[in-house]
Amino acid sequence: KPEPDPLFLLAGGPGQSAIETFPAMIPFLFRLHEQRDIVLVDQRGTGRTAPLECDKPDPWLPLAQTVSEDSAVERRRACLLELQRLPHGDLRFYTTTIAMHDVEAVRAALGALRINLVGGSYGTRAALEYMRLHPNRVRSAVLDGVVLPDAGLVRTFSVDSSTALEAASMQLGVAGARLEEKLSALGKRAGAPWGKDQKEAAAAALVALS
Repeated sequence: KPEPDPLFLLAGGPGQSAIETFPAMIPFLFRLHEQRDIVLVDQRGTGRTAPLECDKPDPWLPLAQTVSEDSAVERRRACLLELQRLPHGDLRFYTTTIAMHDVEAVRAALGALRINLVGGSYGTRAALEYMRLHPNRVRSAVLDGVVLPDAGLVRTFSVDSSTALEAASMQLGVAGARLEEKLSALGKRAGAPWGKDQKEAAAAALVALS
């Protein structure tokens, strides 16, 4: 018989589906599953729960266009208009706070007095919000890669990636310096100015070419 306090897995992203993410988590949660039920709730806008999905950029676009801030803003605006045309496209109802009220409704429906939370990346922000709203319903929480409630998240991806790359380069020494040179050369070859906002895309491209 499982323990009375199930484990809720809060996916990252934002935008990941808890159900689709779970298979990769099975090796890490197998022993916990022997003791407790694991509850997967797709947050509003993800998975099969009123999905909100933008078209992905053409992978064959020039790198300079892919990392262009103007192009990114244009894609976001086009996606916003497309999503708002959906029957469930009122984006006011897809906030983290509302999503955590959904999680609370699931907890209440299951009859569990308290639950355990596991969240990674954006899932940590979701967990913190649930803990703020319903502190007496949380038995324990595991937060992996904490995203603070006031962090810009998506707006800071390129800066955070650049900071991580620079830290890795310092640790790697000569190998890191060579990596930096390759990334810079790749950025110039693609016609993109080499700055912090471009390092993440260039790093991904280098991995793909290696």
